[in-house]
Amino acid sequence: MLLSLQWLKEFIPNLKINDKVAESLTSLGLEVSSITKKQRDLIIDIDLTPNRGDCLSVHGIARDLNSLFNKKIKYPRVKKLSKINKKKYIKSLDSKICPSYSCLSITGLNNSIKTPDLIKSRLKNSGIKHINFLVDIINYVMLEIGQPMHVFDLNKLKLPLSVEFANKTELFEGLDDSEYKLTKKIPVISDQSGPIALAGVLGGKKTSTTQKTQNVLIESAFFEPNQIRQSSKSFRLQTDSSYRYERGVDPKLPMVALSRVLELLSEYTTYDSVFIDSKISKKSEKRNDKKITIEHDLITKSLGQDIEKVFILKIFKSLGFEIKVKNTTYTLISPSHRFDIRNQQDIIEEIARVYGYNNFKSNIPTNYIKTLNSNLNTSDILSESLSSRGYNEIISYTMLPKNSQNQIHNDSEIIRILNPISEDKSDLRASMVFNMLQIYKYNKSRQATSLRFYESGKIYSYNRGKKIIETNVLAGIIGGINFNNNLRNSRKKLNFFDLKGDLISIISNLSFKKTNKLNYLVSNAQMSLFQDNTFIGTFGALIPSLRDDYGISDEVFYFELMIDSIKVRNVVKYVDFSRFPKIKRDITLKINNKISIEEVIKCISKSSLKYMINSRISDIFYSMNHENSHKSLTIELIFQGNVSTLSDQEVNEQMTILIKRLKDKLNIDIK
Repeated sequence: MLLSLQWLKEFIPNLKINDKVAESLTSLGLEVSSITKKQRDLIIDIDLTPNRGDCLSVHGIARDLNSLFNKKIKYPRVKKLSKINKKKYIKSLDSKICPSYSCLSITGLNNSIKTPDLIKSRLKNSGIKHINFLVDIINYVMLEIGQPMHVFDLNKLKLPLSVEFANKTELFEGLDDSEYKLTKKIPVISDQSGPIALAGVLGGKKTSTTQKTQNVLIESAFFEPNQIRQSSKSFRLQTDSSYRYERGVDPKLPMVALSRVLELLSEYTTYDSVFIDSKISKKSEKRNDKKITIEHDLITKSLGQDIEKVFILKIFKSLGFEIKVKNTTYTLISPSHRFDIRNQQDIIEEIARVYGYNNFKSNIPTNYIKTLNSNLNTSDILSESLSSRGYNEIISYTMLPKNSQNQIHNDSEIIRILNPISEDKSDLRASMVFNMLQIYKYNKSRQATSLRFYESGKIYSYNRGKKIIETNVLAGIIGGINFNNNLRNSRKKLNFFDLKGDLISIISNLSFKKTNKLNYLVSNAQMSLFQDNTFIGTFGALIPSLRDDYGISDEVFYFELMIDSIKVRNVVKYVDFSRFPKIKRDITLKINNKISIEEVIKCISKSSLKYMINSRISDIFYSMNHENSHKSLTIELIFQGNVSTLSDQEVNEQMTILIKRLKDKLNIDIK
């Protein structure tokens, strides 16, 4: 929004025209992007956020800026309308479109005069094109106080008017000489012959005025923002009026604006007679001002600083709020022009921005140890566990390009969006594997060598009754070089067992069963996951053809967990670490192929060996001889004492216990 500081000074007489005004506006959240000097004036360009439609006028900016100065604002003169005879011009209103509608008729208007230089100059500096005297006056008032209006040629109207949705499909010719196809969802202003304007957006050609027009009807209304926004977007048409209406215009402004227009007309030209008509729907009459109650302690806690009650009262009174105080409780009613004030957080934000963010004291945070949040959900706990194991979290779209999932999902399984924003986002994902592969490829192409990613989110599918089901899942992918190995195996690639180990570490009571039901995983390298006999997901190696589609040469491994079916393990309590050296022992086992590695690991873990703090598989050897029904497994065991350095005898005793247990329980040979 372009704003003349000389014009602003008319509202705040003591205002000094300098760069400090721009600094003050920016501190209030009305960011100034540029300042242009024009003769004795400064033109500032303000970037307004969509919620601050109340500042789309000189009056609105003055009102907000005055919260810093707390001076009395000088309002422009208006012509009183109370004694003017009423005449019925309005037949009906649709309250969904327009809760209140007012119009002013003027006859015998001298519209042929030139627009005063001051008005023409201010319009130009604000980016508004000069048209003719009457239209310039209406645009001037819009910039001045924020109320858009529209003028009709009274002689071309078939009164009365109605505010309604278009009742049939037809073409409408606008003031811009373009034709617009109306539908039953488009709000319009109609006379007895049909639509004459797109409500709040654009006037019609057939009722337009010229410089010779003497009898006019001026419209001033409060239109519902959502309706104007929908209409404007459907035609991809934004005007100065729609820009303001869709952000919210003060519902108390329409009559004020007409009074201001009449005042300026009386000052610059002549006319014969005026009539006014106004209609307010029951919906508008029932509008209640929303009360927001907030405690002083909440303000202090939220801002980290105690602001005096006197200052808080001053802030809200200067902004036009009604405020009552009882002990430490504030009860506020926001002014009619502040559509964005809805809750306690909005109230706190108003205090902060007017108080000035630069005025808040910087406090060094207290140093303390935070315990694990017991309110964390399953997804959060699993995510933290994966992050601690070197995984990076990713966030991707739930919508995928059309037919991108056809390689692993039937067309009947894929849920398609009826009205997608683009072809790239037309299908809901039935699995996260495609997002994972895309991100894997992106990072791989940028020289990343060790890749571990996870994401929690929803996937979508049909049940038997074709009802859409949303499933919360945690998915992950690994591939590339494993840098967690020793020097001898420093270039070893991440594999099936690395992923299996990660899953075991984050999920308690986890068990595995071979499966071959998933067509996107290698048939002999996929597993179903169970926790306490409850199915919770799958993992395995992705098929080469799927990797090839993304140009990935690495062997890649993928898992997908159903979050809602998983029970998280109890929080691990902190145990003081040992200050004594670790002792490592290797044990090589000759195992029958019928015995799974999982069984061996469970047997070792249940041995309850004294001093053993960890164990891991360091090597697996499978004989090339097909007649050989055994495999060799080397396991690294780590022992450590808490009160002293362990002796060889102490470790040997524990190794003897372990060997006996493995022989007794699994009939395993020890090498």
